Amino acid sequence: MNTTETILPSVPPGTQEQSRSIPLDNELRLILLRLVFWGRIVGIMNMITGTLLCLALIALIIPAVVVGVFLIVMGSRLLSASSHFRNVLNNPSVSLLSKALHKLRSYIFLNGLLLILLIAFVVVAVIWILAFGSGFWEIWNENINHFVLTMTPRSA
Repeated sequence: MNTTETILPSVPPGTQEQSRSIPLDNELRLILLRLVFWGRIVGIMNMITGTLLCLALIALIIPAVVVGVFLIVMGSRLLSASSHFRNVLNNPSVSLLSKALHKLRSYIFLNGLLLILLIAFVVVAVIWILAFGSGFWEIWNENINHFVLTMTPRSA
């Protein structure tokens, strides 16, 4: 393995060496500042979107509630990671960076899981539309034609 690829040396958890300081140059500090900023924004937006989707329970749309819960959990993980990255900026240590990266990994995992579930849902929906789509369009055209007929003025 190339030494430029190694960011942190492997340190067993709970050892005294794990809390040693990490040198932060200006470029790494700027990257961490951007991670903190955008992590907070995206985390808050995930939580707001998740809350709005959970309010869809009133309309009994269960898949929206499931996605909403996923987004709330993802948002809280990302806010936690952002907080840990801010702590790394103030007190750069291996243990704080490890916690921050663990929270970020958790967010990315949940995001990937949600995307896989959404892709599976879209595939099932497309298959369903292809299988039963003609009936839907017949019903749609009937309703639209009735609506158009009632909206047009009658001739005298």
